[in-house]
Amino acid sequence: GHDLGTETLGTIAKEDGTFVAIPNPRHGQKSKEKLVKAQQKLAKKKKGSKNREKAKIEVQKVYLTTKNQRNDFLHQESNKAIKTYGIFTTEELNIQALVEKNAAENKHGLNREILDLAPARFLGMLNYKAEEAGSIYSEINTKKWKPTQTCSGCGKLVPKELKDRIHDCPHCGLFLKRDENSSRVCLNVQLFGQATTRDGPSPISSSRKNTAVGGQESIFDGQIKKVGNRPSAGDGPRVR
Repeated sequence: GHDLGTETLGTIAKEDGTFVAIPNPRHGQKSKEKLVKAQQKLAKKKKGSKNREKAKIEVQKVYLTTKNQRNDFLHQESNKAIKTYGIFTTEELNIQALVEKNAAENKHGLNREILDLAPARFLGMLNYKAEEAGSIYSEINTKKWKPTQTCSGCGKLVPKELKDRIHDCPHCGLFLKRDENSSRVCLNVQLFGQATTRDGPSPISSSRKNTAVGGQESIFDGQIKKVGNRPSAGDGPRVR
């Protein structure tokens, strides 16, 4: 089970109860100082001059280096994930809509973090590499399961704001990092068809009867969908 983040590229919940955090190298942030200096030099050059053209090339080099570093990292981490896990489940997210929503709310700093991380590209790599390897890549319905707001221990809703980084359930006492709880919800939905483990309480809707058989019902009943045709690694931030 995987949950995207900004502090990390994501948190993975494993079947044995442990978690793995994929680091966020912040390539854009690291190259920011070099980019600013290159842009300042460009601004001082006379328009139409050879020196301005040379300065423009230096700016482009910084952008290209950052892009290549990011792509190399995403390839390495997606390869590692697919080789390690036979099933990889994350939540269905519309990155483009999220970026637009943040822009409307003047959360430009958060957008910079998201775009620097390139989550849509990462998920696209996972998708096609899983298909090539014969593994399963799937996304759970975010609106139905609400992994960020749902307790992976008891299945009850525990509302959080973006600033809340800890999941502290008042119902069952489960205390985890926010991303750890979310990734465990994704894992449980994939394996058991509910937000909790097989023997745990029912999922969000208490009226829904748990009829999961062999832990795989959810793949076929519309609660989880296998993804095919996700954009390629070279596409922009749009997910679907």
